[in-house]
Amino acid sequence: MKPVRVRPEADRDVDAAVKFLLQESAPEAALKLLDEFKAALDRIAVLRVLHSARDIPAALQEDR
Repeated sequence: MKPVRVRPEADRDVDAAVKFLLQESAPEAALKLLDEFKAALDRIAVLRVLHSARDIPAALQEDR
């Protein structure tokens, strides 16, 4: 599994959302947001996007 690279803009968006939630006295919501973000990144890390014209079985074998 290749690591997912989070763009700086995405990092700033998440940081801003967490900061807002903490200012609103919602630390549980801030933690939940971070947990959900990490879970989403974990799901994305195993995805492939292949064009239908590619030899899909061969492309999937490349990952092994």
